[in-house]
Amino acid sequence: MKGLLAELVKQWRDEHATLLRRYGDERGAQICEYHAAQLEEALDEHESELLSIAEASEQSGYSQSYLYHAVQDGALPNAGRRGAPRIRRADLPKRLARRPQGLIPLERAIIVADLDNT
Repeated sequence: MKGLLAELVKQWRDEHATLLRRYGDERGAQICEYHAAQLEEALDEHESELLSIAEASEQSGYSQSYLYHAVQDGALPNAGRRGAPRIRRADLPKRLARRPQGLIPLERAIIVADLDNT
């Protein structure tokens, strides 16, 4: 999500504000830049949020145990204090969603169709 929103901020500043200035609309350009700055500030605030191990587990998909040990081992920075670790949202590892075991129905249908055509 952050990548998409960061791209939107860049677009408001680099494309929209520039285009508006090119057409003589300084006020519109300033509004675009203002909104870009507000969104950027909100993103920074969101990414700086400190999460407990339990909250970080919910957000990342990793177990609480894994995250606790990652903080203890120094693999993840501890944004909290000793005995009360916190993980900054921006530092969270993201676990890829696991694919269910077996074939999904579409894959199964394609294979069956291929077998029927041979």
